[in-house]
Amino acid sequence: MIAIALEQCRQAGCYKLALSSNVKRTGAHSFYEDLGFERYGYCFEVKVNKQSESGITAQPGTYALILRALAAQDIQVGRLGRLLVLPGVYVYVGSAFGPGGLMARVGRHQRKPPAPHWHIDHLRRVTELVEVWFTYDPIPREHEWADIFRNLPGAGIPLKGFGASDCRCVAHLFYFETAPSEDKLEMALLRQGVIPSRYALCSGEESRFSWK
Repeated sequence: MIAIALEQCRQAGCYKLALSSNVKRTGAHSFYEDLGFERYGYCFEVKVNKQSESGITAQPGTYALILRALAAQDIQVGRLGRLLVLPGVYVYVGSAFGPGGLMARVGRHQRKPPAPHWHIDHLRRVTELVEVWFTYDPIPREHEWADIFRNLPGAGIPLKGFGASDCRCVAHLFYFETAPSEDKLEMALLRQGVIPSRYALCSGEESRFSWK
């Protein structure tokens, strides 16, 4: 993705290409420096689009819910089957292309539904939503994201077919005994041309990193 952007800039006669990155994302900084970028100046932003308290707007895109389970429980996931929920971290990948985009979909996932409809609704009733990783994109990327999470160190598939009723993915839900490395996840997404943002719900404050 960056290589394409650089080539388009050259063809357009631009004299430079700039991007922004959260100061804490040292892994991303090294990645950009390896591509020839140099650190320069500071980046500031002001929000101009309608958004939720999380800072997520109504644009379409792909997301990953980072869920924490504190105790072992055996739950029924609709017609799919039973899921043994173990203490640890679960990652669920989805996309939002309906009315309200990511803002509406993530807002729904923040609430524990009294009457489950989707597979994830059953798991949300017994887990805590800690973080949401997302990217605005007119093209669904949930299958690519699912492949990335499935190949992270320590990833397990707790129930085949979870969240993947309408595709050929093994599942869109993954289990980790401990939270997956943010740096490894970030680098894996970047290699796939995915430019993510993050919103941390556990602190009640927005914790985002994004690249323009």
